[in-house]
Amino acid sequence: MAKDRTPVPIEISTEVLFQQDHTCCVCRERGKSVQIHHIDEDPTNHAIDNLSLLCLEDHNRTLLKGGFGKNLLPDEVRRYRDDWIERVQNRRQEADVLAITAMGSAGVVARKIEGEWSAPPLALLTAYVDHLPELRRAAYENAQHDWDTGATVPMRRATADIIDILERVLVYMANWYPEDHFSERGSAAYFSEFIAGRYHWHRALFEPTGPGSGGTLAGLLAAGGALTDVENAVEQMVEGLTAGDVDLIKWRQAWKEAGERQLSFFERLGERWKKIVEKIKPT
Repeated sequence: MAKDRTPVPIEISTEVLFQQDHTCCVCRERGKSVQIHHIDEDPTNHAIDNLSLLCLEDHNRTLLKGGFGKNLLPDEVRRYRDDWIERVQNRRQEADVLAITAMGSAGVVARKIEGEWSAPPLALLTAYVDHLPELRRAAYENAQHDWDTGATVPMRRATADIIDILERVLVYMANWYPEDHFSERGSAAYFSEFIAGRYHWHRALFEPTGPGSGGTLAGLLAAGGALTDVENAVEQMVEGLTAGDVDLIKWRQAWKEAGERQLSFFERLGERWKKIVEKIKPT
């Protein structure tokens, strides 16, 4: 007899979404809608080790049967999930190296003095902000090889790598806001959710008649849209934190110049997208 489904507790679902980057552990395409899947098929077993994130297509594969049984077996899902969690952790650590520790700023956190929150030194923040345009330029240079391939998967991956770095920039600068300022779950979980939402928004825009209608280019354009949103978030946070302490006119110009290569790349993609839209428009 099948067990009645019970809701996954919010603290557990939040942790699962953060661990697995709001992304299907099988196809690993950002921006797709995902479901929390119970690997052992017991809808009441909400142990974190029993939960994985699957997109709708891959979740259906756990239900459908082929010649020898289900297309996606529990052991397979578990292996995909464990590998994906490890990859997400490694990605975040690598992004931290580029976004934070490369400048010698690892481990900087807000302080408490006599129970009151106190931000880290402002001089450390302004030095970091001055470094950001060069960080942006270096990230684009690293992405250029994959962008130049013209192949969707490496181009999408290269764009995601930049987003990972900028995500860690946001998490780092969040130390200059009061603790739990963005979310009781912490800034890392907050910005992970924020970026996942931007991916989902742009993917929906580029799949105007439903999932898959935008072809393989939709995922890449969604990544480009999410990248623009995250860059804007970095710029807005810099302005909010350093107004009066940094020459923002000069900083904005340096930040803009560092991103010119990225803008031209996605402008070319936009032209390709317009041609696709013309083909899929109803007559």
